[in-house]
Amino acid sequence: MPPLFETMIRSDEPYPSVCVGVYQGEGRLIIETVNMNGSSVWPGQQGRVALPVNTLQQVESDTILVGFNNQAMFVNREGVQKHSNRTRSSLSYSVPISSLVCLEGGVLGFHKSGMEGRSLQTGRVEAEVRDDSKVFRLLSSARMIILESRVASDSTNSSNLYVLTSRLHE
Repeated sequence: MPPLFETMIRSDEPYPSVCVGVYQGEGRLIIETVNMNGSSVWPGQQGRVALPVNTLQQVESDTILVGFNNQAMFVNREGVQKHSNRTRSSLSYSVPISSLVCLEGGVLGFHKSGMEGRSLQTGRVEAEVRDDSKVFRLLSSARMIILESRVASDSTNSSNLYVLTSRLHE
């Protein structure tokens, strides 16, 4: 797993903080950051094993999407799970995910054999692509979602690119 290095922006600070690790704490996640706005020292989490985070994305000013194993969680800057009457604060996927993309009505979880889209309201699967004969990889989710697929038995073979344009039901 590549090292974690994701920025988190606050409107009241001139420079972003950089998240360098996420750990399981007592009833919350410990989000370890380097604050570029002062002389904070990065202490490190001695004796703790970092969670295998594959996605850390700031989706609102005080909401962070964290993905690890087969989980997607919405937490605040302190790592406490965000609760809402309208949407779920966490989603569980049927397989371990390699990356997440948050959409208006749901979260797409990408994995080696495809993609699973879950509704933020119900947590149910709303969209799914699964083909064990291919290997899928998310290439971009900045402005449009671009997905690559290759034949699983031959990684030197040419690949197919897909642009995902639909969104989950609201």
